[in-house]
Order: sequence, then C-alpha cells, then structure tokens
Amino acid sequence: MKEIQAKNLYGKGHEQQKKRPYAVVYESKNYCLAFPKTTKDKRDKEYPSHKNFKLPDENEIMIDQLTIILNANIIANDLSDFQIQLQQLKYGDTKIDLVAEHFCQYVILQNKKFKQTFQVQFGDIIEFKHSHPLLINQQYFIVLSNGVFHQSKMCCIAPYNRENGNTDYSLLHCIDFEERKIVKIDNKECLKKDKIADEIKTLFLGNQNV
Repeated sequence: MKEIQAKNLYGKGHEQQKKRPYAVVYESKNYCLAFPKTTKDKRDKEYPSHKNFKLPDENEIMIDQLTIILNANIIANDLSDFQIQLQQLKYGDTKIDLVAEHFCQYVILQNKKFKQTFQVQFGDIIEFKHSHPLLINQQYFIVLSNGVFHQSKMCCIAPYNRENGNTDYSLLHCIDFEERKIVKIDNKECLKKDKIADEIKTLFLGNQNV
C-alpha cells in the first residue's frame, strides 16, 4: 500500500474531512479508495463497533473511513522528490490481503448479537443525494455493513443497480448515515455476506501494486 496526502472535500459528520495521510487500497484512472491514518491521540483506542488495523510503524488506519479520493484532491506536498518517493513506499511487510481480511471481518462479517437498530441495516437499498462528483448522479446504494459496525455511526455502501441487481464495488466507501437524508427503498437481507467479502477482497487484491 502506498501513502498519499489528501483531503476529503465531500465528507459530512463523522467522515474525516481534514488533510491527512491515506493508505491506498484500490486505484482507478481518476480516483482511488483509501483509508485515513489515525491521529496520535486515537491510537489503540477501543471501539464497540470495530478495531482499526495496525501498521508496522505503529500507526493505524481507520477501517470505518474508507473514502473515495479523486486524483484532483490528492494534495501536492512541498517536499523533495526523495521524500515523496518515501511516501509511496509500501508499509513494510503489510500485505493488502491482511487489510482486506480485517476490513471484511469487522465491517461485513461481524455477527455478534446486537439488539439496537439504526436507520440503516445490512442489505438496505437506500436513496439519497450524494455530494461526491463520481456519485452525484447515482440514485441507489446498497448497505453492506452489519449492525454492530453501525454503532460507529458509519455504514459501508456501494452504488446499486435496481434493474439488474448489480453492485459496483469499485466505488465502495463509508458514510455517516445520520448526516444524510436517507430514504429506505427496499432490503436484500438474503444477500450472502461471504460472497460480498470475497468481492471486496478480490477488488483490493487486484490492486496489490498500490
């Protein structure tokens, strides 16, 4: 995984919005999917919803903050070429399959008994006006995260085509569901979580060069 400096210009609520380092897990022509690194005061912090992924340098990446970063929003640093090259190096022995496994385990597959319900649930087909340029014309999204994870006030979603039932995993990301005017359209709770996890792992592993 390489590191970039970026700013999420389209975040709301609990979504990270400040300039910070991001660990890239997927790259496309015009954008990437990336996790922000934690601030020092939040390292080793325990959450009821999930556990962040620890890197070899003792930093952590926030698995509840998977973000779509446009190439235009990657911040050009006033650094030497050598320093920039260092930022692009992989995180020691960290392999992207470990990150994918960790992400899926806490965000998708977690199945602890949990009585509290939130306005979004696994399998919900939802509609809301997204502010991200790549998603502004997207009408429907599917919620792929579990109820335990929703304690973080975040959920993991991807664009969904109601006509053919296809999910676009290449635009997978997390949002603060309480800060969005979400309308529930339907629910596909019969979805197989293992299959979803496999799709996500395949997406990340297909970009092992990042």
